[in-house]
Amino acid sequence: MSEFDPHLNIEVLTKTKDTNYTIRRIDIEHANIKLETPYKIIEGKNINKELSDFLEQNITKPILESGVYVLRYNTWSRLKYLIEEADEERIPGLDKTFGLRKKIWDRSPTVVSLVFAKNPFVENVFGTDQNKKRLPPFDKDCYESLLDYMHEASSAVILAPDIRIFKKNIDLDEYLRFVDENVKILSKFNKRPIFVPIQTDLAQKRSRKILEHYKKQNYTNIWINFNASHIGGTYFTRVRTLLRLMDNIMGLNNVVLYYSHLKKEINPHMKDEKVAASDILSQFFAADFIGINREPSRRVVETPDEKEERIKELVMRGEYKSEQEFEETLKYHKARIFDPATYYYFRLDKYPRTLPFREEMLLRSDVNKLFNSIVLYREVENTKQFVEQQDKKVLLPYIKKKKAVEEHKEILAGIIGEKEDTGKQKDLFEYLGEL
Repeated sequence: MSEFDPHLNIEVLTKTKDTNYTIRRIDIEHANIKLETPYKIIEGKNINKELSDFLEQNITKPILESGVYVLRYNTWSRLKYLIEEADEERIPGLDKTFGLRKKIWDRSPTVVSLVFAKNPFVENVFGTDQNKKRLPPFDKDCYESLLDYMHEASSAVILAPDIRIFKKNIDLDEYLRFVDENVKILSKFNKRPIFVPIQTDLAQKRSRKILEHYKKQNYTNIWINFNASHIGGTYFTRVRTLLRLMDNIMGLNNVVLYYSHLKKEINPHMKDEKVAASDILSQFFAADFIGINREPSRRVVETPDEKEERIKELVMRGEYKSEQEFEETLKYHKARIFDPATYYYFRLDKYPRTLPFREEMLLRSDVNKLFNSIVLYREVENTKQFVEQQDKKVLLPYIKKKKAVEEHKEILAGIIGEKEDTGKQKDLFEYLGEL
């Protein structure tokens, strides 16, 4: 058994009687931070002084996260250059990659998250057959300087970097060695909590192997990388399966969970005026920390000509009246705002209440993400407050009032889940599902 120290103190404060929703007190020792979870982390990428001032007017000492998904050749090559060749440019270059403004970040506890789309320690090929680009493996010694940077940029907790486990992208044993080496390096001269990654879309055997390894190493701080997938529909099953495995192997009471890189909506379509929220549901699925959102990236990069042809085809099929209508629809599609009264994300022009920013401001990605983070933060706090004020410690009377929950019965079913001691004998399929 590893002697890995999680550097967190946990105390269960409230468990609801009608769901598995739990409020816990967590003390982050080194930073003298005491908070109640579920706790919403705020989007901090590219936040400027004006936005930081607005944030501090709404939340006392927020925790900020900035995430990077290394997918495109330009990002890979730039990151490789910064950690292997750059001199005085290295730190400012990494700050820009992660979207950090030091004077702003120094005012709040912080977290950075990094996910590689491929294994960085092998040669990787980018582009199509006509325009292939090759990038040599990252130098492992130089890679340690990236971990040093992440350590310093993460003043609250540290999320160990992750690699997308996809098809033959990386062998699982190699992946676990990667995690262990990251933890070993990040643990030196460190008293900050380190969270190790796991992904929601893995086969059950893979998830089991990872969790059994984490138990052996005594890794009890885990960050769940959603890889830009949502909570909802069939994805309820993925999350529930992972949590059940975790409970069977490690005991959910013994772990602290950080959810991140989560898609904000459930199955959004460009023309939808409102879409059921995904990210807010994480508070009902054992999340202690609710991190940033990430939308799926197109794996094939379009040239401007290819994009123009695609839009013209959509117009010809009658899906849009004009290219201008397509661009306008896309603009509003990317900038929906969360409504805590209904648990829907609304288009700006259809939002049911008055907003504190002008529309042109909320169409800006940085303003939109920060504002949604603040609204989500408040709703998570309101949910905890409701439960704590109930004599019977119940959640459902609060949740059932949300229109998205009322209109999408599968959301409520997902939140309620299976009760722990129903007295019902398990059937064969339920029994086999736990093997």
